[in-house]
Amino acid sequence: MMETRNRWAAMGLAIWALAAAPLATRAQETEPAVPKFEIHEISGDIGVGRCVDLVDVNSDGKLDVVAMTSNKIVWFENPSWKEHVVSNGIDGTFIHMAPDDLDGDGVP
Repeated sequence: MMETRNRWAAMGLAIWALAAAPLATRAQETEPAVPKFEIHEISGDIGVGRCVDLVDVNSDGKLDVVAMTSNKIVWFENPSWKEHVVSNGIDGTFIHMAPDDLDGDGVP
């Protein structure tokens, strides 16, 4: 009789431990870490930017930065960030651009 009672007590304790295990692990979980971003200035003299887009301009598999200001369109080659002027002397009325492959050669 005592042996049966001990078995039931042990079984009850085991069931309780199994039921409480997920709660214990859930209590130990922490909030995911907030990502840390760093500022990387690629041009200090671009002026007022009107539009910025990411596109692989030179088909090297890396996204380059294309930017439009009030008077020019430039692209910055990833990863050196060398500036290439696409169009200079635009009249400033444009507020948006959409880089695209117009001639179908695979290069925007």
